[in-house]
Amino acid sequence: YRYNETIVKILYQTPNTLFVYWDIADSDRENYIKQYGENFFNNTRPVLKVYNLTKDYSFEVEINDFANSWYLHINDANCEYKVELKRKFIVISCQDM
Repeated sequence: YRYNETIVKILYQTPNTLFVYWDIADSDRENYIKQYGENFFNNTRPVLKVYNLTKDYSFEVEINDFANSWYLHINDANCEYKVELKRKFIVISCQDM
């Protein structure tokens, strides 16, 4: 099911579809909690940041905490891509209250 190792990999499925899979080691999860606090994973949401290295642009895709893989549909085939798994803090506006 998992290797307990922090890793992000990209597989090219079709010219316009990337399959991305990842894992975060338990030790890295613990380090995030030590560094950012006990509620780090509750106060943030995961995103994939996709970099098109050939055409020099990037975009983010919101994902959920239960996923360990994602299909990305891209517009530019025949390009080199890099993907990072990131977390963004959840911002609550006054309108949400």
